[in-house]
Amino acid sequence: MSVPEPGISSAIVGPVLDVLAAAGVDLQALGAALDTGDEVVRGSSADRWLDVAAERLGDEALGLTLARRIPIGGLGLIDYALCTSATLRDALDRVSRHYAVATQRVKLALVERGDQVALVFERQPGISHSRHWMEFSFAILTERARQTLGREVSPVFVSFRHDPPACADAHSAFFGTEVRFSAPEDCLAFDRTLLDGHLRTAAASLAELLDARMPTTPPPPPEEAGAPDVFLGRVREVIAELIAQGDASLEGAAKGLRTSTRTLQRELSRRRTSHKELLDSVRRERAQALLGEGTMTVAEVAARLGYSEASAFFRAFRRWTGTSPRSRR
Repeated sequence: MSVPEPGISSAIVGPVLDVLAAAGVDLQALGAALDTGDEVVRGSSADRWLDVAAERLGDEALGLTLARRIPIGGLGLIDYALCTSATLRDALDRVSRHYAVATQRVKLALVERGDQVALVFERQPGISHSRHWMEFSFAILTERARQTLGREVSPVFVSFRHDPPACADAHSAFFGTEVRFSAPEDCLAFDRTLLDGHLRTAAASLAELLDARMPTTPPPPPEEAGAPDVFLGRVREVIAELIAQGDASLEGAAKGLRTSTRTLQRELSRRRTSHKELLDSVRRERAQALLGEGTMTVAEVAARLGYSEASAFFRAFRRWTGTSPRSRR
């Protein structure tokens, strides 16, 4: 029995064809048409349509042109899910989790790399990909970041696995940075400081509704992911900040992350953890660090970590390490 060819959602291909038609491309001559009821367009057909359209329009940066012309929400559920998120971090996380809604041919992972956060695209092996679709994906994400943040945003790193076009000036101009071709991976990276920027288009209740309507690809186990989970890293940062402020509650963490407690609980559950487990883990790390410095009493460390009584800290520390906190000073 033959395996169906991986494709691209008609919710993505349809708006792209509309832009091509508006630009003067004869879709009928191109053989580009969506059958009523089709949810997925064969990848080879979608590739051919863009490749031929780019040639007829004389546009070597067709993917970038398309990204500029499709308005917010024009790409359906995943587009709305991105734009209604609270922050750029939330938006990129949602897109990476729900990317299967857009295409069956590429997987997307959000990866933390020092002071950068990267979107790494993994092409399905054994099938060809038009470079215009990959460039469109990078361009639409960059364009949405600019539109939703309300300011000019440039990635710090852009790389494509495919070979460069005859002239890549349009690519450098669009992204605002050097674009690397024939690279080891397809990667779009942003400065980490951008990710906490609040989106002008945020709508928490709608974002949650869209989350529930779209299938989610579960994250791989940590040992298989090959990189830290960006979302969990941020939750741990917020919890550490809240401990220092004296309120490490679930509600406080959700507020610090600009999300709802319900969404935070769901995301942590999806990663097979909880606010309680992360709080316990952060407290353990901070306890060992503070005791190792040797400048605070055990009672002071307990108070710093938010324990109302030193005895509760003693019990927690013995559970973590099997020893007394005094033995670590």
